[in-house]
Amino acid sequence: MVLLDNDAFLTELTRLFQKSKTKGSGTVNITMKRYDGTTGPTPKPEGTPVPKKIAKLKAAAMKKNRPDAPAGCLVRACLHNKKISTVVVADNVPKFQLTYCAVLRGSMDSLKRVKKSKNKAKASSS
Repeated sequence: MVLLDNDAFLTELTRLFQKSKTKGSGTVNITMKRYDGTTGPTPKPEGTPVPKKIAKLKAAAMKKNRPDAPAGCLVRACLHNKKISTVVVADNVPKFQLTYCAVLRGSMDSLKRVKKSKNKAKASSS
């Protein structure tokens, strides 16, 4: 997974969309999730396994203890085996959202409307 800056991510995302169109098959999967600055999972203490409820409470306490962590959003995209990602900080969200929306609108031009059959429409209205 390649971590790119925001502008490079958007240009690479347009390339992924173009590749999916030219090859004729393939889906670009995009995920967004909250990012608190951690790069890996927290290690479990050795010994007995910790119940899930206690683990959740400990994780919540650790997040409260880190007020300096930047709030952000992790955006990932993948097409076949090509994976890219970026972290959008809270200050850059409006600019990123505008350009991201423009990229998505420009790339989704080949979508087709689903035709509804008349039989289903009559059955649901009765």
